[in-house]
Amino acid sequence: MLKLEKGRKMASEWIDKRLVVSVVVAAIIIAFIIYIPTIIQYLAVAPPAVVEYKYTTDLTVRFKIMDDTTGTVLTANVQPAFYSAGVDPFAYTFTGSPLTVGAYDSASGEWLTVLDMGTYTLVVSDTATTKTKYPEKVTVSVPGTNEDDMKVPLNPYMIHMVERATPTITHSIYAYNETSGAYDISAAGFDTGTYSKWMVEWRFSIAGLNKIIKSGRIYLTDYTGLTVTTAYLDGVQTSVYLDDDASDDGMSGYYIVFPDWQAGTHYLTVYFQKTGSPSAGTYTLTLFEYYDCLLSTLRWWTDQTDTFSITTS
Repeated sequence: MLKLEKGRKMASEWIDKRLVVSVVVAAIIIAFIIYIPTIIQYLAVAPPAVVEYKYTTDLTVRFKIMDDTTGTVLTANVQPAFYSAGVDPFAYTFTGSPLTVGAYDSASGEWLTVLDMGTYTLVVSDTATTKTKYPEKVTVSVPGTNEDDMKVPLNPYMIHMVERATPTITHSIYAYNETSGAYDISAAGFDTGTYSKWMVEWRFSIAGLNKIIKSGRIYLTDYTGLTVTTAYLDGVQTSVYLDDDASDDGMSGYYIVFPDWQAGTHYLTVYFQKTGSPSAGTYTLTLFEYYDCLLSTLRWWTDQTDTFSITTS
């Protein structure tokens, strides 16, 4: 009987403890629900304070322009033109005009222009009689200021340009030998009446210390009756695309993308196969460099080409 009473007492105490714990947990949950907006507000990161400037319009903006090829600061024969943010002055069909153009100030040793605080598109182009530098497009920003002279540095302050290298293109053509199973028949062009497969090895020699050929596309003629099967750029298999719309860039045909090329030699090997009845004509490779810049008035250089003949006997 004593044991039974003792057991009942222990059970009652255990139930009381569970009840206390449940009440405490419930109270915590209720408190959390009540104060959750305060907790969220406490934990939230406060937004950065908006900086208010005394001057934000008609600011004198200063910057410099560097020729990375020679390592010299440019003071003439270039034009820095500023456009609204989001405008692409490199576009193939662009017809807009700049908001303002910078001028070199010999007293300060900087280029200067007048702009409001904000973001802009800057295009620096070579205006020399004999041009050597690629045009450069940069997104820039103009800060406000509290200084009474209202002069502010452009961000970025230093604009970089680079000189164009000189490319030379040569080729070697080999027809497929059915007997040996190799491309070992040297040829001057494609004789489609005798052979059905060819390998062309193009060699691109890039000359000019610290100069580059900016990245672009190597275009190959989309020739009726001939198909590009495989291509290797500098020994690595590369994708071959087909561009059948010249309205956006003025170019069409098969193309292969290439990166910036510095001085040296690069190789493109392309395999072709006859897939129809090609007529006699000329096959052309075009080194369409600096694909980012499509506006013809800025593309002062001549895109290098290489050709060979296609015969039917």
